[in-house]
Amino acid sequence: MSYSVKQQAINIYDPFYSEKNQARLRESVAQYKTGKMTVKTMEELEAMESK
Repeated sequence: MSYSVKQQAINIYDPFYSEKNQARLRESVAQYKTGKMTVKTMEELEAMESK
C-alpha cells in the first residue's frame, strides 16, 4: 500500500492510524461484513444509559 507524504505525516502523530486502532477497525469491518453486529435505536441507547 502506498501513502502520500501527507498521509505519512498523519500516521506519525494521529493515534487513529496506530496499528492497534487499524487492527480494531479491520476487525469491526469484518464483523460488519459477516453480519455480526448489533443495531440499536437512539431510544434503546438512551435507555441503556439510564440503567
